[in-house]
Amino acid sequence: PSTPAAPTRGMPRANVPVSSAPAAATADHRAAGMRGRFPEDGATVADLITVLFNSQRTGVLVVTDAEGREGRVYVRDGEVFFATVWTATGIAPIGAEKALFRVLAWPSGVYAFENQAGSPVVDGALEAGTLARLQAGATHNETLALYDGHLPAGTARLVLPTPLEPRLSALSAEALDTLQVILNHIDVGQALDHSAATDLETWQDVLYLMQNGYLVEA
Repeated sequence: PSTPAAPTRGMPRANVPVSSAPAAATADHRAAGMRGRFPEDGATVADLITVLFNSQRTGVLVVTDAEGREGRVYVRDGEVFFATVWTATGIAPIGAEKALFRVLAWPSGVYAFENQAGSPVVDGALEAGTLARLQAGATHNETLALYDGHLPAGTARLVLPTPLEPRLSALSAEALDTLQVILNHIDVGQALDHSAATDLETWQDVLYLMQNGYLVEA
């Protein structure tokens, strides 16, 4: 298939229809002692979080995907207020919403919910609005999936071509920020972690920069 054109930041993005708020997991027993595998248990990560929301639980949902990454989604009275992603090299230096969106995109893995009497005090806590955030995550991830097969690997190293023919002054401030973060890190994966933009926005910027001659694979 042809490579989808990447919009620059500020331009309209793909409008992907999504269903209403994720359906709750079918088995109510998951709210009592959640532990199992997804999607074998008939639930996605979003479904599991919805169960926690509806039952107003407090604790942490620990999700491990097939690649060994660990996501932790913290809930207080059912509301998601923080999330982290751990990899083989440690905790990813990303914000809570970016971490949540990444965990929501994991197609398979294992999960366990750990009850907690209280909740930790964290920097960068999310405000209330769990169901709306799950919907936003679904839209983000479904739009990002449109680019599957058209993006460089996360381990790819991108560099400026020599000579650089397109003018840097033609780029938006956001695209320049992404160009800088790409050049400052060893591979695309690290750049994604350090980008202030969402994963979708960063990948769209990367694709735009590659399509228009600002970046090439080393």
